[in-house]
Amino acid sequence: MDRPFVLVDAGDLREWPRVLLPRLFERLGLIWRASVLEWTPARRMRLGRLDGDQDDWYQDVLGSRGIGREQGAPPSLARFPEADGIRSHVREALDWYRDLRRRPEFIPGGSA
Repeated sequence: MDRPFVLVDAGDLREWPRVLLPRLFERLGLIWRASVLEWTPARRMRLGRLDGDQDDWYQDVLGSRGIGREQGAPPSLARFPEADGIRSHVREALDWYRDLRRRPEFIPGGSA
């Protein structure tokens, strides 16, 4: 069974939320409100069941006030080891990634 879907690059979403989110809402048939871009931190909330292994990440998320930019660029392909085919696997995944960005279901960020 075919199911409609959309594709969004999380990096694009974090870089251009004010551009990308209205496009996403429109594609999904939702009413856009800029108020979704900001929220009140929920620092006292407790999430996760990993015995504290993810607490730093959860606290960052729960303490946020909106969508934040990525911290640094992804590593280059050369940074991945060739051993055990890791680099070739990453190369193949990047090919899939580029193919997905060309699909009509993809919602671009930026001014595209």
